[in-house]
Amino acid sequence: MISHEGAYFMKHQLLNIVRFIFLFSFSVQSQTETVTATFKYILGDNDTRNDAKRIALLEAKKLCIEKVGTFVEGKISRQTNETIINGKSTLSDVTQQERSAFIGAIIKVDIIEEKFNYVGDNQTLITTVKATVDSRNIIERLMQIKSDDSLRNRVLKQQEDLKDLRNQIVQLQERINKASPEKAFAMREQRAEIFQEIDELDAYRFQIRAITNSAVTKIDIGMTGQDVLKYAGAPRAKSETTFDKMVAWNYGDVWVIGRDNIVIAIVNSKDFLIDDSEREMKKKSIK
Repeated sequence: MISHEGAYFMKHQLLNIVRFIFLFSFSVQSQTETVTATFKYILGDNDTRNDAKRIALLEAKKLCIEKVGTFVEGKISRQTNETIINGKSTLSDVTQQERSAFIGAIIKVDIIEEKFNYVGDNQTLITTVKATVDSRNIIERLMQIKSDDSLRNRVLKQQEDLKDLRNQIVQLQERINKASPEKAFAMREQRAEIFQEIDELDAYRFQIRAITNSAVTKIDIGMTGQDVLKYAGAPRAKSETTFDKMVAWNYGDVWVIGRDNIVIAIVNSKDFLIDDSEREMKKKSIK
């Protein structure tokens, strides 16, 4: 027969094992990866180096975002269209095409290298880009877009417009390569106008990223629940902690912890545990 002390010890050890497994799975799913893509562009007689840089970057970004989409789709599939946010289903009612559009709107792609070479008589440009990917963070931000009908429609339209402009650039480039220098000059001006429209859409993409950024910049310790809703909007998930009966609101990167309608802690999602005490929550708080 197991003594009372022995039973307590076994229960305590089991709890520690469960917590370790939870933390381990959390850290694995929060791991970031770098995705790279390279595009090789062969300059035509009517191309300048700046023309080549714009076109190569546009295509390299497209390839990189497609690779990020494939990477994230794999994560979503392994989670059977669910994420670990409070055990709630997330993206099961969003099509793959929509998810690709959402990813295109929120992923930041940076240039690693632009290198001009000669291959025979042809000048080439090789552009390499990268994107840093945290699959959990991306899935949470996709959820945020999904849950806001207005934002969702804006993102889908922005990405559809960007796709149309990219196709116009490709078609125009084919004509420029075959045109005389005089006709090519006018077409290049037309292409510059399309690039300007793409730049404007990219500027709007920065706004989308800002909208889906963490609420941590908007929430402070001591705010009331009403303040949180006013400045950060409705949470993606809401839960009640195991101990001390605190309320926990999820805003993607962070959980906002409240007690008696007052914010007492703001905890990174990767550090959040539902069975933490008030003291442990405050110790983990990033503010």
